Formats: sequence, C-alpha cells, structure tokens
Amino acid sequence: MRLNLNAKAEGFYGMFNDFGASVFTVYLAASEEGWVYVLYDCMDSLPSHLAFIYFLTLIFFLAWLVK
Repeated sequence: MRLNLNAKAEGFYGMFNDFGASVFTVYLAASEEGWVYVLYDCMDSLPSHLAFIYFLTLIFFLAWLVK
C-alpha cells in the first residue's frame, strides 16, 4: 500500500517540480549520492526505459567525463 504524502512528510531526496528542485536533483545524481531513489520514482512515473536512459547518460556524462 502506498500513502500519498507530500515531499516534506516523506523526506526530500529530489524531484523535478520546479527549477530549483530540478537543479538540486541533477546535482544529487551527478554526485552519485541518493540518485537511486529518484531513479525509482522516475521509473514508476515514466516508462521505465526512458528514466533508465536519462539517468544512465546523466551519470556517464556528469560523473565520469566532468570529474
């Protein structure tokens, strides 16, 4: 059973609701800390292959090529 709680009740770990939260979520994924939870939420809300491709390319380009 899934409870529909807001982000403050569940604990914030990233979202794409507004620009500031989106920048923080991309930073979260690039730093490779806690990005898996955002991936799981995206896989639940989008077609799962699109979320997987997005995060795979994001991690590859930001974490491996920029560092």
